[in-house]
Amino acid sequence: MSSLIQRTAIVAVVAGLCTLAVGPVAAAENTESTPVMVVLDASGSMSTADAPGPRIDAAKRAVTGLVANLPTEAQVGLEVYGTSTGSSNAEKAAGCKDIKVLVPVGPIDKGAFTAQVARLRASGYTPIGESLRKAAAALPREGPRSIVLVSDGEDTCAPPQPCDVAKELKAQGVDLVVHTVGFKVNAAARAQLVCIADATGGTYVDAPDGPSLGRQLQVRVARALKPYTAVGTPIAGTPSAAGAPELKPGQYLDTYGQGTKGFGGAGTVKYYSVTLHMGETPYLSATLVPPATRVESLTTLNVNVSMTDLDATSGCAFDVVGTDFAYRGRIDASTAVVSPGEVGGPDWPSGCPTDGAFTLKITRAGNSFATQPLKMEVALRIEPSADDSGLPPAAVAQPNARVQAPGPPQNVAAGSSFNDAPVLTPGTYRDTVVSGETRYYKVHLQWGQRLAYVLTPARLPGLGLGNGVIGETQTANPLRARLEQPVGATNSGAFIGSTDIQLYGSTAVPARYTNRRSTGEVKKFAVDGDYYLIFSTGLPTADPLTIPYTLTVGVIGAVERGPVYQRAATPTDSSQQPPSAQTTGAQPSSAASSPVAARGHSSSNVVPTPVLVTAGAGIAACAAGGAALLIRRRRQEASAAMTRPTRTYPPADTW
Repeated sequence: MSSLIQRTAIVAVVAGLCTLAVGPVAAAENTESTPVMVVLDASGSMSTADAPGPRIDAAKRAVTGLVANLPTEAQVGLEVYGTSTGSSNAEKAAGCKDIKVLVPVGPIDKGAFTAQVARLRASGYTPIGESLRKAAAALPREGPRSIVLVSDGEDTCAPPQPCDVAKELKAQGVDLVVHTVGFKVNAAARAQLVCIADATGGTYVDAPDGPSLGRQLQVRVARALKPYTAVGTPIAGTPSAAGAPELKPGQYLDTYGQGTKGFGGAGTVKYYSVTLHMGETPYLSATLVPPATRVESLTTLNVNVSMTDLDATSGCAFDVVGTDFAYRGRIDASTAVVSPGEVGGPDWPSGCPTDGAFTLKITRAGNSFATQPLKMEVALRIEPSADDSGLPPAAVAQPNARVQAPGPPQNVAAGSSFNDAPVLTPGTYRDTVVSGETRYYKVHLQWGQRLAYVLTPARLPGLGLGNGVIGETQTANPLRARLEQPVGATNSGAFIGSTDIQLYGSTAVPARYTNRRSTGEVKKFAVDGDYYLIFSTGLPTADPLTIPYTLTVGVIGAVERGPVYQRAATPTDSSQQPPSAQTTGAQPSSAASSPVAARGHSSSNVVPTPVLVTAGAGIAACAAGGAALLIRRRRQEASAAMTRPTRTYPPADTW
């Protein structure tokens, strides 16, 4: 069985110039559903009547139930083996080639799919190795893709040995994960299926009867369908500063080919350019997206960023280190966030230029998935200069606050990434998580407001103490910077599913423009907009778990007045009103275009939280990253510097 791994993906950012935030995302690439091929055993042993009833009938019911519950955007196909020959020695040669793709991977026609399933009969051999090759060939050639294999026995046609085929596919750099389900298998078949899953970073589970097969098949396909949803305008950074493409405010998507052999060093390096002016505040994030596979060793996944003025040597650099935690057996997307402050302002590095074009360098590092190309989301936000006179001073860190459930829960489907996170208004919601998943939500905060939440996982019947999975909740600001929880939060290191526990926390201070004049963690609350709530779970030692939970969200505090931008932000969509781009100083941040109700929601459903000890432990941090954002000033002629084009600033709700 796969071992439990605890590891840390560290993102180190040596930063100065550009940094995170998101404007409008045009021509976005959106991998909303991973292509999945279901490979079903229809060999002679599947006619055994112990499921209860014939195993093949139980398998057909399981697949039919799976298809009925597939989302409309799913891309799922069906491959079977063993349907056209008998199991005699004379039929072996033909039986070991008896592999058919009955439903090609693509948009689902549920009626046609279930009709193919209804006609299945079990009679032949078990060519698992060759069926894996054929299934892999029937999936798209690029991008994440998965196979879910259901078998009641071991390969009867080897060679090739199924585990060798799995290792062969992985060695080719194929971004393929194979999840396996053993249906009433013996020890030898179980070992073979475990080896296949382990070789590709997938998972194995036993299904002792028909109902459990139906449940586990749906769990496996659900996990395979929805990895992190990478989004952005396609861009190709250059291997050197010469000819680097220019970044405008917005979000971009690039591909970084390789990592490193060890924890340090540099893998793929790419360059981009950006233009900045005095008084602007740039932000940049770089999010490296791993495949949704199990990690079997202590590895790192890093984004490296540093800033240097190549035309001068007078200290145009400073360091920021951000750390993302990966859970047992898996690695989360790693994000580096750089915020150097106002160009020419008090935090701007001494010696750095204050006007002109610069070069941004981003490096992929770490030995996790080192030979696999990974997506990198690069997001740039640029705030105009602003007048913050008369605003409340920077906030002081406050204890955690808890919310009370304001009413009956309503169903919600979490996102699989920052990009598709649904916006929640204050209230209580009902959702589920499959062990190994990360779930994303957004809550809109205006100036002066805090986010508070409580997440209550269900306790699963029959699950012993300590046999659940590690769960953690985190928050992030609109720039994707992870936020420390205040004193009194119990948001991490807890076993869920096997115990009665609540995970709760809040943002430490209100969102306030003047927080940028503070130090440390408070500076991360210097923007308003959509804050993220992230729920992550680890992988268990054996069966994946589907855990229902409720989530109550509250917004604390009265809306405060925001800054007056010297050059008002210009919405890119006439239906959107920027929440923090006022042209007068007497208004609070305006309502956003996203479906968020209860602006200025009071703290009536919030109660103080006493200091509690965090339940559980179980996350080990490891690895260190370095970072690379190389900013180079290109000398400009005086006439060009004096004739500056008008900058269009996207609305804050699109950052």
